[in-house]
Amino acid sequence: MYSSLGRDAIHPRLLRECSRELSIPFSLLFTKSMSEGTLPDEWKATNIAPIYKKGPRNCAANYRPINLASVPAKIMESIIKDAVLDHLKSNDLIRSSQHGFLPGRSCTTNLVEYLNVITKALDKGASYDVILTDFQKAFDKVPFDGMLMKVKAHGIDGQLLKWLEDWTRNRRQRVVLNGVESSWADVLSSVVQGSVLGPILFLIFINDLDLTINAADEKIFTSKFADDTKIGREITDANDSIKLQNGINNLVKWCEDWGMALHPGKCVVMHFGSRNPQYDYFIGGFKIKTEEIVRDLGVFVENSGHPSAHIDKIAKKAHGLLSQIRRSTILRDRSTVTTLYKSFVRPLLETSAPAWNPWKRGDIDKLEKVQRRSLRLIGDLRKVPYESRLQELDLQSLERRRERGDLIECYKYLNGFNDVNPETLFSFVRDRHCRSTRSYSNNNLVAEKTSLDARKFFFTNRVTGAWNNLPLDVREASSVNSFKNKYDDYLKK
Repeated sequence: MYSSLGRDAIHPRLLRECSRELSIPFSLLFTKSMSEGTLPDEWKATNIAPIYKKGPRNCAANYRPINLASVPAKIMESIIKDAVLDHLKSNDLIRSSQHGFLPGRSCTTNLVEYLNVITKALDKGASYDVILTDFQKAFDKVPFDGMLMKVKAHGIDGQLLKWLEDWTRNRRQRVVLNGVESSWADVLSSVVQGSVLGPILFLIFINDLDLTINAADEKIFTSKFADDTKIGREITDANDSIKLQNGINNLVKWCEDWGMALHPGKCVVMHFGSRNPQYDYFIGGFKIKTEEIVRDLGVFVENSGHPSAHIDKIAKKAHGLLSQIRRSTILRDRSTVTTLYKSFVRPLLETSAPAWNPWKRGDIDKLEKVQRRSLRLIGDLRKVPYESRLQELDLQSLERRRERGDLIECYKYLNGFNDVNPETLFSFVRDRHCRSTRSYSNNNLVAEKTSLDARKFFFTNRVTGAWNNLPLDVREASSVNSFKNKYDDYLKK
């Protein structure tokens, strides 16, 4: 309903309001399109809206081209996407290293899996090197022929493959900015940013990347979120570094073979471990720069494994947002302030929190200070103690909300709502009376014996005590919403 108009100027609101009258005509149109394996030309001509990413605004390379395609075309694409996803999922075709654009996968599952590997290595005193790669215009450079070849290799054939082939033919696009239109340009490669099918087609295209990297050494760890790819390995000597370098070389060769390219200047290496020898790594002769703190999927990861750097940065940004809210608002009643805080400030303080939940009191207080300052904007509560303000507004402390978030995430892992095998993260105490060995809801979690705080307070160990203390009826909730409600009721007792 809120999707942007395509070149055909058919408004989503019209489709929504007239859905009953339009359902049969669109059904006939979609069926005819699929049976003939062709698309209307209107569906293949798209307007481009340049969306600013970062860097100087006067540089065209710092804008992401988003295709504003026909809304009816996107409706058909969404139907096809669901069928393709069902095929990929039921046949277990997408590798477990991929966390982007998939149900049950997210930035949080990617970061938890990645940092689980890192903190384990740190805790046993090992060194670990990770290269965070950056593809040049990844979604725009995907060659149509190579993508269709991989689509067919994933078992997608027949009329659907014929339709996808036509989907790539004779595509045109033009930039529209402030009502001014550029001339039309042919689209020779891409998965069409802004399309519904594009993300899934990209996952298929990049799916074999793991095989190429691991051909150098099966111990290389690969983690992907769409095109954001991390490759790493435990380093004990120079030979391990050479194996990781060979993995990088294989990645570069894969890019050359499939019409893609890495951006050496934007790739970085992180050396984890206090005794890390800090070997150099190269992409096509270009030395990869080393960083101690790297922003990864919105979270600042430090090579010590501690979350303090992330907390410093998000707290500073949150205080900046609060200052903007304070300057731009005159009416600061309870409803206005809490709505603005919940919409713009609190999400910044809680994004992917299970991956970085702090344990140092200084870091915890630094985040709590943001919420304290937010609630002081409310005039009639300015002199009321913090705890009383929370009660008045029916809010929780951020520390308590992060504990709740940990338990919700744990519930998702243990009950299949996150598409990740929980045994790769947790250790269990098996209940001999449990009817099914595949159900973990009745089983207590076991924390590891650790030597470093970075591992001791990591999600997989941090959550065990709170999870084990929950009543069985809360742990055995039938859905995520049911778990939230039962947990909240349990806290009120």
